[in-house]
Amino acid sequence: MDRSIIITSRALRARLASVITLLIVVSNGVNFAKTAGISDADPVVAASFTDKASILPTDEIAFTLNRLLAPNEGRVAVIIGSIDVSSLLTQRDNVLIYSPRVVPLPPGESPVTIYIVDSSGKWREITKLTLRVESGKSSAGDSPGDGTIVPSESSTSPAGATPAAPTENGSSTSAVATTAQNARKHGFDKSIVTPSFTIGTKSQLSETHFPDANRPPRSTFADLTLQGGFRSDLARGSFSSQTQFDIVGTSFRNEALRFAQEKQNAPLIDLANYNMQFQAGKTKVTVGQVSFGSNQFLINNFSSRGISLSMPLSSRLDVGLAAMNGTSVVGWSNFFGVDRRDHQFVTGTAGFEFKPEHRGELRLELSILDGRLQPLSSFNQGNINDVERSQGAGLRLFGADPTQRWRFDSGFTRSRFTNPSDPLLNQGFNVVPVSAAIANAQYFDGTYNILQNVKLSESKRATIGVSYKYSSIDPLFKSVAAPVQADRLQNEFGLSANIGDVTATVTHFRFHDNLGNVRSVLESLSRRTAIIIGTPLSALFNEPGKPSPWLPRVSYSLDEVHQFGAAIPVNGGFETNLSTIPDQVSTNQNISADWQLKTYRWGYRFNRSYQDNRQPGRELADLRNLTNLWSVGLQPNPKIAVNVDVGWDSAFNKEQKRTDHTFRIGPNLNWTMSKSMVLTAAISATRIANVVNTSNSLSTEADIQWSYRLAVEKSKYRKIQTQLFVRYSNRYAYTRDSIFTISNLTRSQSINGGLNFIFF
Repeated sequence: MDRSIIITSRALRARLASVITLLIVVSNGVNFAKTAGISDADPVVAASFTDKASILPTDEIAFTLNRLLAPNEGRVAVIIGSIDVSSLLTQRDNVLIYSPRVVPLPPGESPVTIYIVDSSGKWREITKLTLRVESGKSSAGDSPGDGTIVPSESSTSPAGATPAAPTENGSSTSAVATTAQNARKHGFDKSIVTPSFTIGTKSQLSETHFPDANRPPRSTFADLTLQGGFRSDLARGSFSSQTQFDIVGTSFRNEALRFAQEKQNAPLIDLANYNMQFQAGKTKVTVGQVSFGSNQFLINNFSSRGISLSMPLSSRLDVGLAAMNGTSVVGWSNFFGVDRRDHQFVTGTAGFEFKPEHRGELRLELSILDGRLQPLSSFNQGNINDVERSQGAGLRLFGADPTQRWRFDSGFTRSRFTNPSDPLLNQGFNVVPVSAAIANAQYFDGTYNILQNVKLSESKRATIGVSYKYSSIDPLFKSVAAPVQADRLQNEFGLSANIGDVTATVTHFRFHDNLGNVRSVLESLSRRTAIIIGTPLSALFNEPGKPSPWLPRVSYSLDEVHQFGAAIPVNGGFETNLSTIPDQVSTNQNISADWQLKTYRWGYRFNRSYQDNRQPGRELADLRNLTNLWSVGLQPNPKIAVNVDVGWDSAFNKEQKRTDHTFRIGPNLNWTMSKSMVLTAAISATRIANVVNTSNSLSTEADIQWSYRLAVEKSKYRKIQTQLFVRYSNRYAYTRDSIFTISNLTRSQSINGGLNFIFF
């Protein structure tokens, strides 16, 4: 068949797909299937309230992740206003649901911040949203319904105050709201001022190490730390404003906020974050940290310092505009984020509601972007290799039926990307200018609940849904404001079911690149199938209402990925070494069981992963890993909790005919000695050795910390807190390899302490 006919057919199908993604309305409910994209980037979170002007205090809200977190990535935490609701979320695959029946939603406007908390306890912000909740009418004896807050003696912080970030030693700043008894005296219906100020010391009192090569840069030290903040919430009539400023400081220059950028010129006291929102009616202006964009291929929840405006033009039409710095900004310089026009995004979105009385049922959005990036480092990003600029526009059409039985989201984006001439890279040579690339990207997501909340019995319900996802990104497509991998075509099919207490999800993902069909370029194909099943056995084998605590909750998951080359490229160098053409099947299986009694808990985890290499010359390069993990917890009373984790792993390398075993044990203790004192201790030991004992290693870690907290009330709204901690750490590691005659021993011990004074 003539190649031109094939190319024309491909182009025609691509154009038809772009039209279908914008016109076909297929069903959607809640997206249970996890995205099968193989990426280490943070997950993208979509909230159910972002498409609505406001919700009721009793409305349920859902946070949908575009993919599930891997076990080593940590967990998701959600802060609404100043309340951590993470433990109150119900997870249904990649959807986290918060029911306001547990803790009601605060009326008015509240920030919603979503974090990933890794295994070390470090919090990393991934999304920041704004939640608007309608104020309910108050009855006699309730607090006023107009938003005025009347503090009581037990008040410690107002609703809507953002929690302070954790410090290195685990302490955090606190804030006490100061509210005038008669706010009208100050000209406002609501007047909340929330200062916070913490000054402290952290020190290393003693340290030993072996060998001398492991000497730390500072064996002993004593540093001053500072955290300060100011928040306000003012309202009068239809006007309201919210402000937030966070300042950090240190006496040690290497720990200054901008040391990585400014080195010895980094200020010791710096502005970490600020946000100011001013709203008159439904028009809102935001200055400071801004998050903007809802087009996943053009600009999608991009967060940086800048200025944004959102306002309705009618009941159907609304617009949003923003100008932001091209990368994250901290510090006092570039205060508004728009000082550098050559390192900036200017963007806007216009939205049209087809059913203004039911916002979000059918909505069309048009987004535009003009973005420029210079090769500058930023607070959380290294150098950009080249000057970049992109201009683009995108359409997004999404909707759902009132019962949420079906829901869809689709979009089409066209972007023009170029690398302007950069004298620093040209180095004085005559360089051929890079031609601008104009390319398209499109997507469609849809789900439909075949059965929705069908009653099976008095206590059992059933929901079964199907989903489909499609995306096509042309070669050379790029937008400077969205991390998109070009030259990809993806299809994903999903089936999810909640039948009584049994949950199950099945997804199948198909991907290939080289959409331009360049014969000298390798075309990679991926096929991925994932299955997740979970249920409490007590619900299956016991009478309703009489679950047995001796029957566990069990779950099983299977994840299989096959990545391979479609064919041998022509004149690409692959034909001389066929082992460079990938052909690998990876299988990962997990089984878990958890038992929970009043004062005891225990669980078991089993994992088997197998990597099967099939390319010529690499057939024996297979790897198999087996993991067994037992966990036991005991809490005889609310003050004492003891947990022990025991794990055993086996790793087999078929090519080297080598098997390594890993054994680890980790007990920990948390003892609340009194209202003011807490003792925590954690010990872990890990031993790794191969079966012939030619190499082995042993490492141990021990940490014990005692902390004391004292609060002194100065008045009804002001107080001083003191936090003191002392921590002892011990590290030991020994490695031996008789084949390479390696023997290495390292040891270290340290005693650290800290004292914080928290004002307000």
